[in-house]
Amino acid sequence: MTDQDVLQKLASLTGRQREILKKVCQGNDYKTIAEDLVISEETVKSHVGNIYVKLGLDQMPVSLRRKAIFETYCPALHETEFTPLPNEPTEPEPVPQAIQKMVNEDDLLILQPLRGEIIDRRKKRRKPRWELVAVLLVVIILAIFGAYNVYEWVNGIIHPAVPVPTSAPAQVYVVVTATQQPAENTPTSLATSVPTPTTPPPTATEVPATSTTIPSPTSAVTFPFSDNFDNGVSPLWQVQSGTWLESNGRYTVLPKETNEEDFDFSLLPSLPSNDYQVSANVYLDSTMGMGQISAILFRIPANGSDYLSLYMDNFTTRFAVIGQDFNHVQTIAEDQGYVVPKGAKVIVDVQGNTFTAKVNGKEILDVTLSGYETGGVGLMDICFSSPPCPSFDNFSVNALP
Repeated sequence: MTDQDVLQKLASLTGRQREILKKVCQGNDYKTIAEDLVISEETVKSHVGNIYVKLGLDQMPVSLRRKAIFETYCPALHETEFTPLPNEPTEPEPVPQAIQKMVNEDDLLILQPLRGEIIDRRKKRRKPRWELVAVLLVVIILAIFGAYNVYEWVNGIIHPAVPVPTSAPAQVYVVVTATQQPAENTPTSLATSVPTPTTPPPTATEVPATSTTIPSPTSAVTFPFSDNFDNGVSPLWQVQSGTWLESNGRYTVLPKETNEEDFDFSLLPSLPSNDYQVSANVYLDSTMGMGQISAILFRIPANGSDYLSLYMDNFTTRFAVIGQDFNHVQTIAEDQGYVVPKGAKVIVDVQGNTFTAKVNGKEILDVTLSGYETGGVGLMDICFSSPPCPSFDNFSVNALP
């Protein structure tokens, strides 16, 4: 795309739309933009939908859309003055539901992570120059040490040491050297003397740190499987991404501190049967907006590709396909406006290619979908807010007849 094409597309926006795009370029989310311009958040979203259509952003995946906004259109908008057209409308034109949904998801996928990234960069700029402080301390310590040595040298000249009389016994000094720390779990001897070894001691082998806090599984999953997380976490869980831990008797994650573009996954990929019921109590804080998302994964293919899930946020509950690369969340069926109550018992019956979701005993979704007849189960979280993050309790998987 040439610079002229970029400027022509930006010129097609209304003055209000360019004003909103500038605020997006500054890392503001929809709620902040609405408060700054004293308009509703829905109006902001409609303007953003019109911007997507006019700039061709609705035809791109989220990663390319983000790149086009912040690396192409934002610099051009910042460097160019545009003259508002006379009598141009201030109210946005309606946009298709698919684009409105794309805009809603981008508030989480693009704007909120970017805002955290900007804040993180500002914090980094305010950090003191610790390396300069460290160098200064080293210089001070060396100066003190040098001054002490000079003092000792001068004092030795002024007050020379008096030789010890020959009748006095010679004083014996014992030099103690540090020995290598024994390897962990190796018994140590309490003997009063250690003979000098004739061969060098073996060097301890450093164990590489693992990327998760949950150990690898030691046995296969069997039915019925349950984990209430009251006494830690079952070793059968396999953490794929994120930092999962047991907290207050629940399974949860640590919040993301930077602009990370991955869901957090913990899986049980191998099950003894393909027909089963998976259930858990889900704790999702409905006051955190798009800062929290949870999902129960009930078809995890062995090749580790896309996951079929019951996807829950604070606006809707849906059956969706979640991509491992985080580039898409494809909705299969949804109940718009239904928010899972905090701590609710969520159940998914998985039988062949039929999937039924229930919350507190009430059926909310039912779908038949081919291509996902086999696979394991797992849990997914994403948390851009302060703790507590979404969590799970009383997880179980039982065979269906």
